[in-house]
Amino acid sequence: VVRSSGQLCSARSPCIMWTCCRNRGGESRCYPRTRRGGLCSNAQFNGTYLRHCPCAPGHGRCLSGSCKLENSNRHPYRQRL
Repeated sequence: VVRSSGQLCSARSPCIMWTCCRNRGGESRCYPRTRRGGLCSNAQFNGTYLRHCPCAPGHGRCLSGSCKLENSNRHPYRQRL
């Protein structure tokens, strides 16, 4: 059974897309994935993340505990010719 944000989760009851199963205070619940600039973690055990979720698609990679774009010097709307 797939779980929604805020619901209890486990390896047998995974979270819906754009959320992660995060352990906080001894229980695991579905939380939204982290956006750019937010605290993140890639540390997980059996599909449950510890303290923070990984970065949401399009919001970079988890570097030093924060979601960062890999190349922040590029302008997102400028295209090369």
